[in-house]
Amino acid sequence: MLLHSVCSWDESLDRRYRYWLEATLEGASAQGICLFLMLNPNKADHDRSDATIDRCKCLAREWGYGTLWVCNLFPVRGGNWNRLLPDRMGPHHPEDGFNGCALCRNDARDGLHVNDRHIMEAASRANRIVCAWGGKGGFDQRGREVARMLVAAGHEERLYTFGLTQTERQPRHAKPQLRGQWPRARDLKRWTEVRAWLDP
Repeated sequence: MLLHSVCSWDESLDRRYRYWLEATLEGASAQGICLFLMLNPNKADHDRSDATIDRCKCLAREWGYGTLWVCNLFPVRGGNWNRLLPDRMGPHHPEDGFNGCALCRNDARDGLHVNDRHIMEAASRANRIVCAWGGKGGFDQRGREVARMLVAAGHEERLYTFGLTQTERQPRHAKPQLRGQWPRARDLKRWTEVRAWLDP
């Protein structure tokens, strides 16, 4: 039995791009979907997890959700940001024959990059959207680009953060910061100032 449901491309062994990951949360009594939007995927796939995904599962379970979804600002995999490909977004439309998943088959969003299609489809279905991409979300103003899409689509009331990073003023990541502390479930707050953040 697979650990996660995953939409990735290409479907080679390294699966260079990952657009969406779903985990069913064991022991969670409530229903509903918690969506984490982070920076870029690392090791988690169909049959393995990593420390960040494990932490997101714990948080979503503590908040009472039955399902975790994860999307990222940039779909290209890699734990070392400085070694990632210059084109961190990958192809706008995957090659013919890419079947994708239930989230990326919506013809109404064909003009979007396939990664943004996943973000917007996942956001439209999630009960809570946790923006947690960290300081490097400022690269190419990508964090603001995604937040602007979410606000324009009417998802503002469901946006949450663990606060903003001190230097870059981006939503804090779900993994340990400089002092090695994981964000706690009670640290999460509604992102009420997102419009002001988009227009500093």
